[in-house]
Amino acid sequence: MKKLIGVIVMSLALSMSWIACSNESKQHAEDAKTNMNEASQDMKESANAAASDAKTKAEADWIAFKSETEQKLNNIEADINEREAKISKEGKATKEKLKVELEKDKNNLKEMKEKLNKKNDEFQEDMKNFNDDVSIKSEEFKKEFKSDMDRLGDAIKDVFKKNDK
Repeated sequence: MKKLIGVIVMSLALSMSWIACSNESKQHAEDAKTNMNEASQDMKESANAAASDAKTKAEADWIAFKSETEQKLNNIEADINEREAKISKEGKATKEKLKVELEKDKNNLKEMKEKLNKKNDEFQEDMKNFNDDVSIKSEEFKKEFKSDMDRLGDAIKDVFKKNDK
């Protein structure tokens, strides 16, 4: 009987410790799952914040580029108008040649303004579904447009230089 009671007590003790360990393991598993969910949420929030920062930077860069570019285009337009006034002082043959060249430059300026406005509309539309491609396309456009604008500015300055030779 003593052996039987000893076996029962021993069985109860083992069962209790096994249940306690089992509950502790379940608690550890639940804690680990909670920690994983929190870490996942933190990563999502960080990714969203980074995307938001990138979008804000892209917008700010575009606004600065557009403003600077519009100012340069206005300066080019003023330069064209100034050169038109100078044409009236030239001889008839030279005057016609210069008018043709400046008219071509005026058309190029108009096309550039339209191109900038079209790209601005596209950019605003792309910002609704922002991703890294928007920034890449925007940077490529800026580089190309600045080059075209510099070329137009140089062409206008060269109108009278060619004639003076």
